[in-house]
Amino acid sequence: MQRVHDHLLLEEEYVENMERMRKAKAQATQGPVSQGDMDIMDRNADERGRVDDMRGSPMGVGNLEELIDDDHAIVSSATGPEYYVSIMSFVDKDLLEPGASVLLHHKTVSVVGVLTEESDPLVSVMKLDKAPTESYADIGGLESQVQEVRESVELPLLHPELYEEMGIKPPKGVILYGAPGTGKTLLAKAVANQTSATFLRIVGSELIQKYLGDGPRLVRQIFSVAAEHSPSIVFIDEIDAIGTKRYESSSGGEREIQRTMLELLNQLDGFDDRGDVKVVMATNKIETLDPALIRPGRIDRKILFENPDRNDDVDLDEFINQKDDLSGADIRAICTEAGLMALRERRMRVQMDDFRAAKERIMKTKQDGGPIEGLLMTMDGFDEDAFKQFFPTSFGKQTRTTNINAQIDRTKRSEVSVKPDGDDTKKELTDSAGAETREEPETKAEEQEPRDDDDDDSDDDDSDEDDEDEFPVSHELLIKTHERAVTTMTVDPAGSRLITGSNDCSIKLHDFASMTPTTVRAFKSVDPSVKKQSAAQETHAVHYAAFNPITPSHVMVVPATPQPRILDRDGETLVEFVKGDMYLRDLHNTKGHVSEVTSGAWNPTDYNLCVTAGTDSTVRIWDANVGRSQKEVIVHKSRVAGSAGRSKMTAVAWGTPKQGGSNLLVAAALDGSLLMWGGNGPYHRPSGEIRDAHTRDTWTSGLDVSSDGRLVISKGGDDTIKLWDTRKFKQPITTVYHPSSSTRYPTSNIVFSPTSANVLTGSETGHLHILNPATLKPELVTPVTPGSPLITVLWHEKLNQILTGSANAETHVLYNPNTSTKGAAMVMSKAPKRRHVDDDPNLTMDLSQGLSGENVVVGSNGVPHYGSSTWSARHPTIGLTASGRPKDPRRPHLPLQTPFAKSQPDERHIRENIPLSSMRDEDPREALLKYAEKAEKDPIFTNAWKETQPKTIYRDVSDDEEEQQQPDKKKARR
Repeated sequence: MQRVHDHLLLEEEYVENMERMRKAKAQATQGPVSQGDMDIMDRNADERGRVDDMRGSPMGVGNLEELIDDDHAIVSSATGPEYYVSIMSFVDKDLLEPGASVLLHHKTVSVVGVLTEESDPLVSVMKLDKAPTESYADIGGLESQVQEVRESVELPLLHPELYEEMGIKPPKGVILYGAPGTGKTLLAKAVANQTSATFLRIVGSELIQKYLGDGPRLVRQIFSVAAEHSPSIVFIDEIDAIGTKRYESSSGGEREIQRTMLELLNQLDGFDDRGDVKVVMATNKIETLDPALIRPGRIDRKILFENPDRNDDVDLDEFINQKDDLSGADIRAICTEAGLMALRERRMRVQMDDFRAAKERIMKTKQDGGPIEGLLMTMDGFDEDAFKQFFPTSFGKQTRTTNINAQIDRTKRSEVSVKPDGDDTKKELTDSAGAETREEPETKAEEQEPRDDDDDDSDDDDSDEDDEDEFPVSHELLIKTHERAVTTMTVDPAGSRLITGSNDCSIKLHDFASMTPTTVRAFKSVDPSVKKQSAAQETHAVHYAAFNPITPSHVMVVPATPQPRILDRDGETLVEFVKGDMYLRDLHNTKGHVSEVTSGAWNPTDYNLCVTAGTDSTVRIWDANVGRSQKEVIVHKSRVAGSAGRSKMTAVAWGTPKQGGSNLLVAAALDGSLLMWGGNGPYHRPSGEIRDAHTRDTWTSGLDVSSDGRLVISKGGDDTIKLWDTRKFKQPITTVYHPSSSTRYPTSNIVFSPTSANVLTGSETGHLHILNPATLKPELVTPVTPGSPLITVLWHEKLNQILTGSANAETHVLYNPNTSTKGAAMVMSKAPKRRHVDDDPNLTMDLSQGLSGENVVVGSNGVPHYGSSTWSARHPTIGLTASGRPKDPRRPHLPLQTPFAKSQPDERHIRENIPLSSMRDEDPREALLKYAEKAEKDPIFTNAWKETQPKTIYRDVSDDEEEQQQPDKKKARR
């Protein structure tokens, strides 16, 4: 590279010397140019062209950070590091200044040119070359607003002398605010049509750029172009995208938005004079804007756009007197619909009936629960559902069928999303340590007019509907097959089989195809830690279970033991990994884990490999077909004082980019470290290590890699969620506060969505949080098991359903009937299984106990539960142990314990079911003596001697004889 650079300098010097000599010779002769001189000039031009070619093609584009001297500078690119480079002598030094765009040689990275384009191409697109067709004549009912805009924007540009004569300065800016659809953008189009000034239209979200500094630079270029083409008007729509109130934030994206707003403040009222540049802004929520943005001096006029009201020139009294709150957009839609109805009947004139029918149709689509088709009147207090249940739909003999739509509607969740205000879910860290938190500012005023409340409610309803369409959380299916907290779950890639693991030391296997709305249960229960059938059996909680993403016939299960297992999809053990020798000090020589395994993961590209992390400070890579020894062992050397070089590994993840590329292995340790290796090795040392990624001695329970392999998300026990960039594995991109439940449930996870467009995790309060991966702010917070921590979450790509496991032993499958396929949607679309009339519940306890549709009861939380009159259906676990296995059939059934006698059986049960049970409370002597008189009067065996038998006389026994009759005491051995 140095030789190329030297050769380039020599060629440049040679060409310059030749040109200098030719010029000196031409000036000395002062004669006409001969043919030979022309040839020399052509050769010089050719040599200059070769120098230009040697600059490099293609050339890189970078930014000039700092100018060291005339020949050297520091440059940087948008995606790379900074370089100390040379400046070629033919580069114009006058154009070089910090922040300028320069051309870089593709080999030596030397500065070979300067880009003189001053404005971003996006700014030129914002200029309106063709004026809109709307004019002030198209705007009705906004006379005062039009007058204020013309006085503030048009008049200073057309007649500035009027303000000079009055000795006042014209307004610098105008902001238009009001409810959506009230004509703000329409008025801005009319201003662009009426004036001959240059009109720049910007949407606030366009100023939010990806790279640092691009947003403020774009703002400067917009006002620079506006000043060059003055007089001009800058219209910024949806200004609340960048102009919200400022608050302390540790997020890089939020800070960049605030820098963009600060540059906008500087351009509105800075040291530089803008000239004939007027600024017009528009927003729907002026209360969210920063006070510094809309203060006098920057924005001098605030113009309110209200909903249309009754005016003297409007004669449609019937519609104006209605109590419906209509906006200008609603009235326009009604008029358009009325015109279409007139055209449908081949009429060129709109009648009053057309307006009535159009209003009926528009209001029906706008509001939920509107009037049905053809019903032109509304009845207050009318219960349509009760009317349908009472009034028959048809007459005659009916075939009993299942209403699938009603069955799905019964699973609709009553509360899809919540907007926490003031709680911990809306707090964000201000620094990496998380010592201080600040709540987000409230965006709604405490007191508003009733009309504004209605608008806010309608906006909230619209946002809820959008969330339901974007996230499959509108309906849910409850699966309760465990007795303790559900700690892990997995679904095969096809979405047909669900496996859940729990602290009750078992995994449950579910098939969606075999379940019906009334038979939601597991078809098999497996204890993964069992070794042989014996009376004394050890059971362990299940930490992790996952289908192989490439070959779903294998399932990796990690119980709370040193020996993970590979099961088939039916729960049978295929391979059990060996336990290492715990007495070997060097863990590199052990063949397996020597203590409890905490987590695991499959290799995303090789179906034969998997990885496990244990409390023995090791991460081990296994061949799923070989259980006698691991393939690779990675020993984490902790640098914490007093740890003896060991630290428990709490989580591990293995990811790969979907578009192809090398995979990576990420693990977390109890000492707060976050480690990263190349997925294909080498493993002797990590390629990236962050020692204090989380607080020391806190359990980092969740770890996941994005689908593009560039981001890593971690959920720590220090109540933080952090986002990391694998390309710059040093500092977190974003850190937010999130209460952790890893102290009680160490398998609390956090995962990316299938497209990595969102991040999913549970909370201590039982809410599901769907976060934005850029800012880690919640896009949706929905309650799943309020009051019970949400431990594990999973978003299946093919099903488009979200599965959650909670501490109350419940598994919830959230779905949307419109966007979800198979899974819970298929279960709820089936007819309930019915029991035959000849089935005996006592003889068919292992068969499916189906229930009729009438026994489906919807609870207060919107989740259906099912009741039955049979004893076996109300007690489905009778005959099973706590782990789900059948009891010994020879052991009698124990009755329920009464609340007042926990250790005593029920007295009524004993008296009615156990013969002669009353003899337990009788005195045997008294029981025999009550027959003495009867035996004497009516003897049964000695009736023949009743008359001749003499009276029995017993001899008295003395005290001495009693002492002699006592047995002798045994002598103690000595």
